[in-house]
Amino acid sequence: WGLALPLFLLLDCARQGVRRRKGTGAAGRYLTDTGAVLWAELGGWNWNGILSKLCVLGILFVVLLLGGKFTFILFSWLNRALEDLHLAAVTALVFVLGIL
Repeated sequence: WGLALPLFLLLDCARQGVRRRKGTGAAGRYLTDTGAVLWAELGGWNWNGILSKLCVLGILFVVLLLGGKFTFILFSWLNRALEDLHLAAVTALVFVLGIL
């Protein structure tokens, strides 16, 4: 929903204000009937759980993003560390580590 929901509610308040000034809207209400139904539906949601899961997804995104960068750094370091070894030694090392 991002920016769409606050924008919808803001425009709905403006629409209700215009209706009140024209005399066709209900007095004392800030939202139209559609906006009030949406507001009531959103009020029943568990926002604490939703925002907690959103924080976990954000942290997971950052970890995966930094993990991908760390992988390139690790492989660059490994390339430098293994460049002096003979091909047979590197092959044996990869084989042994693969078995473990």
